[in-house]
Amino acid sequence: MLKASILSVNAFPFSGDAPPPLIAVNARSVGFPYMVKSNSTSLDITIHNPSMNTLKVHSLSTTTSTFHVKMSVPLIISGNGSAKVHIVFSPIGFGAFNDALRVISNGGNAQIGLNIRPTNAILAQ
Repeated sequence: MLKASILSVNAFPFSGDAPPPLIAVNARSVGFPYMVKSNSTSLDITIHNPSMNTLKVHSLSTTTSTFHVKMSVPLIISGNGSAKVHIVFSPIGFGAFNDALRVISNGGNAQIGLNIRPTNAILAQ
């Protein structure tokens, strides 16, 4: 006589709740490709949401005025989605510049290093 077996897996609560949102970034640190004195240059950093729930970014900030975020908050990223955050580097002179992009969200926080080195400098005429 065969007996039926029942396998029960409770991956998610029966209430229908999905896992909370999660923040993921494409790099821990990024370097700007070049600098031109008195000119700005920019790059994009991608923030991913690998979960099924909506990620809400409450804050995007840097600590110096040399790097700044060109994006308003709150930034809403749907489940399995991503968004690009535009960072502008505005040098006041030549040298090495370092900062960090700080991201605060309902799916955790992240910090991405921002840097540029004098070897990437282009002298403006």
